[in-house]
Amino acid sequence: MISEKLSPGEMDVAEFVAENRYKKNRERGTVDKQVGSQSFKETEFIGICAEIAFCKHYNLFPDFNNEGRERADCRINGKTVDVKGTKYSTGKLLLRKKDDQQVCDIYVLVTGTPPHMTLRGWLRSQEFVNQKHLGRLKPTTPVSYIATQEELHVFHN
Repeated sequence: MISEKLSPGEMDVAEFVAENRYKKNRERGTVDKQVGSQSFKETEFIGICAEIAFCKHYNLFPDFNNEGRERADCRINGKTVDVKGTKYSTGKLLLRKKDDQQVCDIYVLVTGTPPHMTLRGWLRSQEFVNQKHLGRLKPTTPVSYIATQEELHVFHN
């Protein structure tokens, strides 16, 4: 696992982008797809911080585009990457199942309470988006693909 501390400027960017995404999604009538009980704004903020931490470590630029945004948060070596973030240090890699699922090449889990973020691990799409990982976090939450941190490939510096 790899630790990244976001700078005050990166935190400001995360807050701005999260607020902008939240507003744009409400304007478009996008349904809140989160699975956890935290507020949607908090989910957006932690997600953006996770994207920034991952991209910072790999010297990439995250896709902050809100117009016609593709599923990928960034690209690395030509592969699409979807970065998932949670404040829970024991959190799981989680992707809500949808009928129109656009699959990325790689799924990444980043945990932490901003500004302190930890890159926990990753899975290839074919390892993650499959029947084996389908389930629910709780009986009342939507069907999702779920992987524990023990199932993830570790990052190497």
